[in-house]
Formats: sequence, structure tokens, C-alpha cells
Amino acid sequence: MLFKILLKTLLKVLFKPLSILFLWIIFTLYKTYEHRKEWEEVCLTKILDGDTIEYKLREFPFHKFKGRLLYIDAFEKNQPVLGRISFKGLEKKLPKIDRECPSIYIFNRGEDIYKRKLIFLKKFVHDPETINEKLIKRGEALLYQRNKYYSLSEKRLWQNWQDIAKRTKQGIWKLKRKKSWLMPWSYRKKMKKVKDFNSFS
Repeated sequence: MLFKILLKTLLKVLFKPLSILFLWIIFTLYKTYEHRKEWEEVCLTKILDGDTIEYKLREFPFHKFKGRLLYIDAFEKNQPVLGRISFKGLEKKLPKIDRECPSIYIFNRGEDIYKRKLIFLKKFVHDPETINEKLIKRGEALLYQRNKYYSLSEKRLWQNWQDIAKRTKQGIWKLKRKKSWLMPWSYRKKMKKVKDFNSFS
């Protein structure tokens, strides 16, 4: 269906001015649509926190996207001790960001309510594990509480990875729990209350 639309458009604009530019735009949009179905090479521009990155598509170098790693919930960057574990955990699994704009690979599964792309992430396309999995297995992030898994078996798989990380005391699980430490969802809720209070004071 999409191919037919592109073919009709091609025949209509072939002999018109700026047809090459128009066709390039159509092709670029088509590539953007297609990348949702497969691993896409993108350019890493920034690591925002332990579960969110900023990147741009090669076809749209002037527009940046936010990518939220699917299924995981990292500690907030400004959380004492725990935030650093999550941030460094993601940072060391990605290439160093420099002026060359390093390549990474994403698998896009849609958007969240904040318009962030929900992605699986790899450093190299042929890596057997996603970075999402590695962060859970190494105890550098937690499972997101409101995950909508594609199947029950997928849910059990991810939960099993986290259970193993707990039992083998990986990452945060090897630290002695302190009362002042909060899970990321509790920390965000607390910070929202503080922000709301300050806005009215």
C-alpha cells in the first residue's frame, strides 16, 4: 500500500520543479516509518539519566529525540549514591560521546505520554543482549512498575532476570539498604510534592 502511494507520487511530480527534493523528503519519511519495525542506526547525542538518552536520526540531523529505555526504571540522576550507579551503568555500556556523534542501535516500540520514544537499545547491532536487559541483570536499574508486556512469558523472563540479580547481589542489591533510600518512583513522587509546595510558597 505504501509502495503504491510512493509510486503514484513519483509519477505526479517527476517532471515538476523541485521534484528531487520532494522525493527525498518522501523517502526520508518512509525510512522513518520503517525504522519502527527493525533495529535502526542512530546518532547518540546525550545521556540524560540512567534510563533516558537523546539521539538523532541520520536522515534528520537537526532534530533530536528523547529515547526512554523500555521496561526499566533507573534511579534519578540526582538521587544520592543510587542515581550514580544507574547513570554510570548506562554510560559505560554506550560509546563515548564526541564530535563524531557515535552510532548506537534502537528498536522503537512507540511513545510514552511525554512523547519520548520507547526503545530497546544496543551498542552494536549484533549484540546478543540489549542494554535494557544488561541494566536489569547487573542490578543497575529496576523493572518499571507499569510495564505493559507483549506476553506473559516476556513478563516472567524480565522478572526472572531481576530476581537473579537480587539473589546474586548485583549492583544496588549488594548495598546495605538505608531508610533514606527511595525507589525511583517514590523519589519522583516526593520531588513532585516538594516542587508543588515550593510553587505555592
